[in-house]
Parts: sequence; C-alpha cells; structure tokens
Amino acid sequence: MTTLLTGASGFLGGKYLEIIKEQIDEEYILLLRDRSFDRLSVELEDYPHIHLVRGGLQHPDLFVETHDKSEIFEKLKLVDTVIHLAALYDFNATKERLYKNNVIGTQNVLFFSEYCPNIKKFIYASTIAISGDFEGPFSEDDFDLSQSFPNPYAKTKFEAEGLVRKWAKKNIGVQVDILRFGVIVGDSLTGKFDKSDGPYYFFKNIGNLLNKVPHLSLLNFVPFPFEGKAIFPLVPVDFAAKAIHEIGQLNHSGLKCFHIIAKNAPRMENFLEDFLREMGRPMKVVALPPIGPIKSFLGKSLRVFNIPEALVDYLYFKTKFINRYYDQEFGENSRADYASFNHVFFKEAIIKCVKGERR
Repeated sequence: MTTLLTGASGFLGGKYLEIIKEQIDEEYILLLRDRSFDRLSVELEDYPHIHLVRGGLQHPDLFVETHDKSEIFEKLKLVDTVIHLAALYDFNATKERLYKNNVIGTQNVLFFSEYCPNIKKFIYASTIAISGDFEGPFSEDDFDLSQSFPNPYAKTKFEAEGLVRKWAKKNIGVQVDILRFGVIVGDSLTGKFDKSDGPYYFFKNIGNLLNKVPHLSLLNFVPFPFEGKAIFPLVPVDFAAKAIHEIGQLNHSGLKCFHIIAKNAPRMENFLEDFLREMGRPMKVVALPPIGPIKSFLGKSLRVFNIPEALVDYLYFKTKFINRYYDQEFGENSRADYASFNHVFFKEAIIKCVKGERR
C-alpha cells in the first residue's frame, strides 16, 4: 500500500505521523511546503518507508516546486490511498486566504488524485463546523440543510466537503471517507497542544480576568456567553489521529462519513465549570443570552482580548451531532471518554494558557 498524505506538518498530521512511523510495511509520500520539508527531513531520516516531496496545494500540479519529477511520478503510479488533512484553520484569516487553502487546495488534490491510476481510497478531513447554524440532530448523512455560516472558515470547509462529495459520485470505484472532526484539543494522555486557539482562547482570558479582578470570586459565579444546553463536541488529537488510521483500514463501497467526537462530550456549562475547578476557582458559570446588546458588547470585549469575534457564534449553536457510523464500525467504547482525559487536558491548558509556562 502506498499513501499520499497532505497536512503532515499540522497539529493533527503530526500526531498521525507518530502512527505511520510504525507502519513499516507500507509506503508514504508526504507533500510538504518548503518550511516544513527541512524540519521533517531530519525527524524522518530513519524511516525509509516515508518519502518527502516539496509541493503545495495552490497549483493543480501539487509538485510544482519539485524540479525532478520523474522519480515522484513513478511512485505516484503505486499510490492507492490519498489522505487529505491539509487545511487553514484560522478565524482571523481573510476570506480569500481561506478559500485558496481550503477550497482550491482540496480541488487540486482531487484533480491530482484522478491521475493516480491505482487509487482505491480517498480520505478527507472535514469538520463539524460544516453544520453551520443548524439547530437539532445532524447526522453523518446530513450535509446541505440550508444552514448558514458565521465565518469564512466554516463556509470554505462546507464548500470543500461538497467538492469531495461530487468527486465521489464521479469516481464510484473509489472508496471515499469523510471524517468530520470535532474541536481538536490536546493529547488525551499528556494534554499537550500546539497553539492557543479554539477553547484555549477562553482559558487564557478567563484566567486573566479572574486573576486581575479578584472581586469576581466573591460572586461565586462567572457570566459567560454560551447556549445553556449546548454540547461541546471536542476530540483529543491522539484519538483523532487513531480514527484516521482505523478508518483507513476499512473496506466498503462508495462514500461514507464519520463524526469524530469524544464519548460523553460535556455540556458547555459543565466544560467551563470543570476548567474553573481545575484552576482552584470552583464557580458557577451563568449563560448570557445572545440578545442584540449583549452580543454586540461581547464582540467588542472579545476584540480587546484578541479573541476572534466569530467564536461567539459557535458558543450559541444548538446542533446535536450523531455518531452512528463510527460507533457501528468500532464500538462506542473505542471513542475517547471526556471523563478519562479532562483532568490532563485542563492541567496542561492552565500551565500554558493561564500561567504562561513553556514546556
């Protein structure tokens, strides 16, 4: 088996690399930008089954940056699996940049995959954000339910998944797996994460707020913007990487979609209160409703803390994600359980986000 992999230099891709290092009976071709190529060349020099090539997703010829393509094209004749993990996840990025990376990039990978004569599987990393502002149960079979999107990131990932779905209908002989990941957080065993985005934005600033305004502790509660009954659909990065590997071993026909979310994912209220408890500041969290004046004030306040305003909308979503297909294939108990990893997750978040320590 020979796999072409994009996104190996990212947070999820880096964790998936730890798995494929051990798959010595399989060949991997990693498509890397210049700044990642040199670093991973050193890290992977003792893994002869992993081959690195320079390239980028912005051109239909993914290997446009490589001068000698003859050896690469010989290897590509053997490619039977394409795993597309690369994407731009940045709420501060422009619409144009997100579209170029997430939509055009995916389009180019799909275009290139058609020139791999032996391709049998295509695995695409999507996100639960494609559900947009939909309210109610959202299954793996659901896609376009006339939802709208609060930010360009969610919109471009929706469009990219749409391209994969159209490609699957055209290439009916290829097994296509779409993995919609929840909010990817630190490793379930160590809590380690690579950058302070997503929920880590809030950890840092809630901690700063409580430290700078000690009188808040006298209230025994903290007001915060979120939907009171919302479930926080998080997933540890190591479990997400394991899911890629497990689903890559499946054999089925056509297209199948999976929601990759932790078991017993907490309500937003419980999630925030668990964090405060780990901080040693046990307090009740009170939901602020998304009415006009409050939402406008929240947007301005978040800008002061350098938190993307788009995150406010996510806190008020009322989507309930269904995990039917992953549980059918692997069993519910194979999913990471929130209760088993939340302590190390919060502990590492407090060390790096609140205390500002580096490890």
